[in-house]
Amino acid sequence: MADWQDVMGAQWDKIVARDDVSVFVAYYPGEDDRRFDLHGFIAVMDGYEVDDRPVPFIVYCYVKHLQRRLGIASGMLAYAGIDPSKPFHFAAKTSVITKLKKVLPLARWKPIAIRYPKESK
Repeated sequence: MADWQDVMGAQWDKIVARDDVSVFVAYYPGEDDRRFDLHGFIAVMDGYEVDDRPVPFIVYCYVKHLQRRLGIASGMLAYAGIDPSKPFHFAAKTSVITKLKKVLPLARWKPIAIRYPKESK
């Protein structure tokens, strides 16, 4: 798909610009080489509810390949206030999250939830 980046990049820009989405970045501030200072990021939707009960919602979580398995994603989850041992929903299903199904048994894939802001439902 030649236009994937254009289409999805524009959608991502709209999502992170929303008032109900927060983005947290894991980085190393002392790194001089700009290729290595960014380790990953997590985008979460605030105020997501199921049956009038709050449920944490991860829009997207990314950790650079070389920094994986170092606890960076766990740290970002904790910083965002998400306990991975409790129920949470997520929008982006990747090959990594598919492999973590046994580790995250209460995670539920809900890709539609992020597509429509509360006011448009």
